[in-house]
Amino acid sequence: AHGWQNPAHAALPGHVDQIAGLSAAKKSMIRVALSRLRQRRENADYRPGIEVNRAAARESWRDLATIIVLLP
Repeated sequence: AHGWQNPAHAALPGHVDQIAGLSAAKKSMIRVALSRLRQRRENADYRPGIEVNRAAARESWRDLATIIVLLP
């Protein structure tokens, strides 16, 4: 957005289907992890009433690790 050549954050899960060499199950796991990461980022940046704590940070690291491990 805004002149960059990157997709909008909300569009990222939809681009997972374009990754060659991944099973449908792995693509689904990556989409879910991306969605959870985006939700936590929005909580941290835009929802002051939601606490962002160590548990949320650990869950984000787990989601990131899941994505890295599943990518070809």
